[in-house]
Amino acid sequence: MAKYRNIKLPYDRLCYEDTFDVTLRRPGTYIIDLINSLGPAIKFRDAYPDKHVSLMNKVRQELAVILNTEDLSKVMLEATFEYFIMCFKK
Repeated sequence: MAKYRNIKLPYDRLCYEDTFDVTLRRPGTYIIDLINSLGPAIKFRDAYPDKHVSLMNKVRQELAVILNTEDLSKVMLEATFEYFIMCFKK
């Protein structure tokens, strides 16, 4: 848990901290959705819509090769995300 202690927060008195993992099974298209939901991807898409389409098509093609499939929605991937909770007192 100490790995998140370097985050600067406005309060000093930590009263609770915990981490937990969440594992999800999602289709291969989830990776595309995840990339498109990131802030930099959204800004890139807004600034360069044509380049964004071209880039995402390349990502789809490379994922299809890596996952050995024509249809990314038919491949199930397992992704684990770590979350942390830190509660402070004023």
